Amino acid sequence: MENLSFKIKTEVDLDRIILALEELKIPYSTRKLTNSAFPALDTDVAEITVSTAYQNTLNLLIQNYSTIITQEPLKYKEGDSASSFSNPRKNSISKVMLILYALVTTVLLMRHWYIDYKNNNAKHSSFEWNYEGTELSTIHKTNKKTMSMITDRNHDLNFEKTSMFSKNGDKVEDCFDFDEDGYFESVYCYNTKNDLVFRQQDQNNDGIYDKYELMLSPKDTLVFIHKNLNSYLEIQK
Repeated sequence: MENLSFKIKTEVDLDRIILALEELKIPYSTRKLTNSAFPALDTDVAEITVSTAYQNTLNLLIQNYSTIITQEPLKYKEGDSASSFSNPRKNSISKVMLILYALVTTVLLMRHWYIDYKNNNAKHSSFEWNYEGTELSTIHKTNKKTMSMITDRNHDLNFEKTSMFSKNGDKVEDCFDFDEDGYFESVYCYNTKNDLVFRQQDQNNDGIYDKYELMLSPKDTLVFIHKNLNSYLEIQK
């Protein structure tokens, strides 16, 4: 069996020839000749090879496309098979898969763009991750100060710490989830000097704060205990 090889000078003619071969269900193989780095230096864009059994059909195609240059028939080599020619059915499936991939990629990109657009167009704030991806800050659009910050040190999507800030940018509160069960076990409150002035704790991890500490001065702390869990606090003596 012999094969016939011919070259094509333009991408437009290449697409037309391939379309005609597929419509006629003629097996073929293609080989790109264009150097993508220096396309202006190449005279032919591709080479198409088909069986000489379709030579009469090819002659008609060649007459319709003057940019095609036919070559001498290539002799069939042992080991070559029909699989070397492009399969129209496989090409159709490949095109469908490529279209589906493009659609899915477009949807994902549009979704990402919408989320980013929505976040960046919030009324008063914008959202920023640090370079390590462990802290998400809410930044006020007007004064550019941090409004809040949530921290995920081990990248497990459970935030172990949430911090709140005043309009001046001073930290006023820290909430801690030490055991990472989704509930805060401790809450710390600060004054404008970043001194701890109040703390509440859930000591038995039942989701109810049972110990409150009010720092009256650096050396004087008033402690309240929710001892019987009856909604009444007792002063710890």
